[in-house]
Amino acid sequence: SDPAIAAVSGNGLVNGISDGTVTITYTNSGGCNNTVQLTVSSGATITGNTTICNGTTTSLSGSGTPDPANPWTSSDPTVATVNNNGLVTSISPGTTTITYLTNGGCSGNILFTVLATPQVSFTSNITEGCAPQTITFTNTGSASSNCVWTFEGLGSENGCGPITQTFNQEGIYDVTLTTTDANGCTNSATIADMITIHPEVNASFTVDYIQQTVLNPIFQFTNTSTGASNYIWDLDDGTSSNLTHVVHAYDDV
Repeated sequence: SDPAIAAVSGNGLVNGISDGTVTITYTNSGGCNNTVQLTVSSGATITGNTTICNGTTTSLSGSGTPDPANPWTSSDPTVATVNNNGLVTSISPGTTTITYLTNGGCSGNILFTVLATPQVSFTSNITEGCAPQTITFTNTGSASSNCVWTFEGLGSENGCGPITQTFNQEGIYDVTLTTTDANGCTNSATIADMITIHPEVNASFTVDYIQQTVLNPIFQFTNTSTGASNYIWDLDDGTSSNLTHVVHAYDDV
């Protein structure tokens, strides 16, 4: 009844032209006829973000009323899955076709892309030292536009090049690097117990006498040092000791 909405061939093939409702009439050789109402609708459309980073999700929406049974499908669920509400969950980097189906049988699809996250790795010039200790950390991962270093209990520092951190207190520290690439994808890595800082060593001692006679040239040295476990005494007469405390007799002068 309206060729601007739908055209029909002599074999009954209907070609939709534009949105609307049209009456299709069939007449047989005996002059009998019948009619049907045909509604032409545009293909379903999909709106939403079509590119996400691996490890994230996004929601898509479709036009019209969704098919009640299975409105959303993904051509490659190893790249991304989609539930009946249009929530897309990334699985691995790659591309997949997301298809939306309405309850009227119209469908639409989009090419959906999952981007890889940056590779994160880092090293340090040393992993152990005595407080205060300054250590240099180097980002060895993939190219990044933003890098945040987090040192357990010490806060954070920005920088994708080598950075330094001073550890003033003894302890064992985790180190985390979070990087963001040019696509805005983020990833992080933590090395647990990466840095070990020993207590600051302070050397000190006392002596019972600062002067003795040649009749009794014996001196007792008491170690009052802190933060140390091994000791070497230089007694300035060619002798030494690795005892914690020392009693020493000097030769006659």
